[in-house]
Amino acid sequence: ATLPGLSLGSCTLQSSWFPAGILGGTNFWPYESVWRRVTDELKPIRRGEGPRFIEATCYRYRGHSMADPTMYRERNEAETLGIKDPIDSLKNFMLQFKVAEEDEFERIAAEVQAQIDDAVEFAESSAAPEMDALHRNVYA
Repeated sequence: ATLPGLSLGSCTLQSSWFPAGILGGTNFWPYESVWRRVTDELKPIRRGEGPRFIEATCYRYRGHSMADPTMYRERNEAETLGIKDPIDSLKNFMLQFKVAEEDEFERIAAEVQAQIDDAVEFAESSAAPEMDALHRNVYA
């Protein structure tokens, strides 16, 4: 669908440039899922009908950083809004329709945790960088 205008942060994308639309970025299965929408929008692009723009809105479950305690919203805001974690939703779907078994998820979680543990051990056992490294590869 072509929208009259699409708000994206502080700028407005005018639909006269190309077709644009907004969808819920956390929906993996319903018709308006990211996968379905992108698949549908690729068809006219591949036919040479020009670009498309899709804004997939998502909910941020945590603060912007470790220093952000998210004091600006209620603790149960996501639950109150009915927002479900898309990873949990996909996992439940895969279990329900026998796409995967629980032990596969447990194995993957153990592998990921091992990688995280290795990375933390490497970081903690490495020497601290020199102070001048703070400004290397910074371009502004």
